[in-house]
Amino acid sequence: NATTTTTIKTWRFGYGFCITGPTTVPTYEFPPGSGAPSPGGRFLDELDGRLSNAVYRGSSLVTSHAVVSPTDGRTRVRWYEFNAPWTAPISFVQSGEVKETSEANVHYFMPSISMSAPGDIAMVMSKSGSAGPVADIVRTAWSQWDPLGTMGAPEVLKSSGGPTYGT
Repeated sequence: NATTTTTIKTWRFGYGFCITGPTTVPTYEFPPGSGAPSPGGRFLDELDGRLSNAVYRGSSLVTSHAVVSPTDGRTRVRWYEFNAPWTAPISFVQSGEVKETSEANVHYFMPSISMSAPGDIAMVMSKSGSAGPVADIVRTAWSQWDPLGTMGAPEVLKSSGGPTYGT
């Protein structure tokens, strides 16, 4: 059974106190784990939707994880930006998804996210599909001048280079 939710639980620690609370985000569904297809009938682990890392810079918090498309079942990468000043509750700013629209059965998963001092966001993730690639490493980015919730088209950094797994 799939788990669908509309919140991310956040914690803030500092000088002997801890503030927690759910922060409302767009609806998402967790992937099953080991559900990203790769050639030869194999499946790669997309970390079942866990947040893979978070970066706090200025008063912004960015994080990302794998989610499942409600329309076609493909694994996508969802990213978030929150406003997280020390003196106020954490609030949602923007989110978006990295997903493939032109290639059949391609999945994105295992993201890592970062943010520059001016507020630009960069991500690196894995990409695979039943007809290939085996497991490419791709990157994408959002600039502070881009529309909220958008990322550039993913670009391949390192191709898995072959039709099947190596030894």
